[in-house]
Amino acid sequence: MKKLFLSIFILLTSVVTFAQPTVAEDFTVTDIDGVQHNLFTYLDQGKYVYIEFLLKG
Repeated sequence: MKKLFLSIFILLTSVVTFAQPTVAEDFTVTDIDGVQHNLFTYLDQGKYVYIEFLLKG
C-alpha cells in the first residue's frame, strides 16, 4: 500500500512540475473596465497568476 501511495505521489508531483513554465515574457493587458494589468507586477507581489486564453473560432 505504501508503494502505491508513493507511486501516485511521484506521478502527481512530476506532472505538476513539468506543467509549469520556468520563463515568462512580461506583458500588459487592459481589461474590459479599462484597468491595465502587468504580469511582473503581480509576480513581484508574490501572487500566483493563472492565465486562460479563450480562442474564438
